[in-house]
Amino acid sequence: MRYLTKEEYNEVINKQLEHHGVKIEDIGHEEGWYNKYTQTEAQHAEWKAWTITYIRKKCRVSKAWDERTFPWLDLMHGLKIKG
Repeated sequence: MRYLTKEEYNEVINKQLEHHGVKIEDIGHEEGWYNKYTQTEAQHAEWKAWTITYIRKKCRVSKAWDERTFPWLDLMHGLKIKG
């Protein structure tokens, strides 16, 4: 098992931002960037599934470990879900 590198971590965040046409490398320096963008429930579900698979492959962890870890990532960097 290993942790994500900065580049891999950015890829996870960029996947979430791709429907806005921006990248974390471009907006990460902006204060409160995570409050400026939202996602739908469907986009969040898609990002969650993609992220769990991505981390499992990159870090070679079990699906159970990854599913326990995802909520932390989502809490720290997940976009708000618009109703």
